[in-house]
Amino acid sequence: APLHAARLAQKLGISRVLVPPVAGVGSAIGFLRAPFSFEATRTEVLRLSDYDAARAADIVAGLRSEAEGFVAQCGTKAPISVKQRLYMRYVGQGWEIPVETETALDAENVREQFDAAYRTLFGRTVEGMDVEITQWAVTAIAGGVAAELLGSAAASSAPAVNETRSLYDFATGAMVPAKLISRDEMQPGSQTDGPAVIVEQETSVIVPSNGRISVARDGTIDLRLSNGGQQ
Repeated sequence: APLHAARLAQKLGISRVLVPPVAGVGSAIGFLRAPFSFEATRTEVLRLSDYDAARAADIVAGLRSEAEGFVAQCGTKAPISVKQRLYMRYVGQGWEIPVETETALDAENVREQFDAAYRTLFGRTVEGMDVEITQWAVTAIAGGVAAELLGSAAASSAPAVNETRSLYDFATGAMVPAKLISRDEMQPGSQTDGPAVIVEQETSVIVPSNGRISVARDGTIDLRLSNGGQQ
């Protein structure tokens, strides 16, 4: 992933990328630190033109009880929060969109939230068409471990550069000589400008010519792209 992170950030207009040490196993670490959660779902079609608020409340209450009960059995003492989501579509469509619902499930409110979600995705709504709910989902989440803010490290000497490598630089659209740097030689506070390739056992981090990196106190590479990641 670090091979492509800067390029993807540029495409998305993102100006900052963080690459933690041993990024390849980051998902495993995240799994172990993630809060307990469970999503309960039910498929039941209900059109808004024939909406039954009492039935909707019963469905959500049942799903909430199931989801909260499962998380409570995990032995966590953290408070449990709940999110509810409806999968909705215009009648006749072959696919649904997820609609987050945090308020009372009356027909008018549900329609407003569907219209807002549909407009966000597609820029407009379709007048005169009935809407239906096809699937109901409630997720219960136990409070997780708060992240620790490390702050910046004091500036230190630039990492040693003993070799260069020809690299396609997407910031300029040309092949350029890039510094080849071992991540093991980078200390907290180390800084360098691109183009560069930061090499480690698991992967490499590509730093374009419009990028600058610094190393945080925990060894995370903090990559900043100029021009907001845009060229």
